[in-house]
Amino acid sequence: MKTLIALVSCMWLAGAVSAKDTLVWMRLDFPPSFVANGPDQGMGYSDVAMQIAIQSLPDYTHETTFVNPSKAIQNLRTQSNFCGSGLNRNAERETFMEFSVPFIKRLPNQLVILKETLPRLRPYIETNGRVDFARLINDEALKMGFHKERSYGASIDPHITEKPRAHLIHRPANDLTLGFLHMLKAQEIDYIIESPDSLRYFQRRGNYQGAFWSLPIKEAEGLLPVYFACPKSALGKQVIRKIDAIIQARQSEFEAAYLYWVSDESRTPPQVEKY
Repeated sequence: MKTLIALVSCMWLAGAVSAKDTLVWMRLDFPPSFVANGPDQGMGYSDVAMQIAIQSLPDYTHETTFVNPSKAIQNLRTQSNFCGSGLNRNAERETFMEFSVPFIKRLPNQLVILKETLPRLRPYIETNGRVDFARLINDEALKMGFHKERSYGASIDPHITEKPRAHLIHRPANDLTLGFLHMLKAQEIDYIIESPDSLRYFQRRGNYQGAFWSLPIKEAEGLLPVYFACPKSALGKQVIRKIDAIIQARQSEFEAAYLYWVSDESRTPPQVEKY
């Protein structure tokens, strides 16, 4: 009997040790934050951030899944164990997402237009060259392309979500940038908001080289913090606090992953083992 009890105890302990919470990490089609295909697949700065987190959290079982933006937000709302890297933070998201400290601060978003559209935007360009977005967005003659599930930054989002506007064109698609560039080129829309590194990514690959102009936005003057996020579940909060410590310990690796995409002098591929 003692032997049987000892055996059962060992089996229970083994099960307790091996039972790990599973974290599901979400990836999107949003280069160079996430690079879903091509020679740089998995080398986006949020890809690398995710890989660093997975390596540094051995107490969990890890899975990855490819999702579209709408599904990513839905999972963070309704699931307890789905997490992501490369998210922006705003007041609405804070109601259901637990955010880490920023793992990088990236270049601010800019207004992207066709060169020939510039004269139509002149009334909204201030003497310092910055676009007054709060005024521009009320011009019904100029169409903006945007994705409802994307955050463009805490200072920009309230202007977009303030009220329905027919001239704000939502494009529900898996990708977050290239389709909007197609729409700009076809003059189906007049402007979008995009990060300089995303526009640079596509232009370096021959997509509309020289076709677009980027203009700084008055409401987006500072560097934009980028975060990890998990649901506001007990597990999500636990994971985020651990990620905070990882960011502090490996800050230079997160920053190098971003600099790879914005600086020609820093184009040394990040040396992070892929999950």
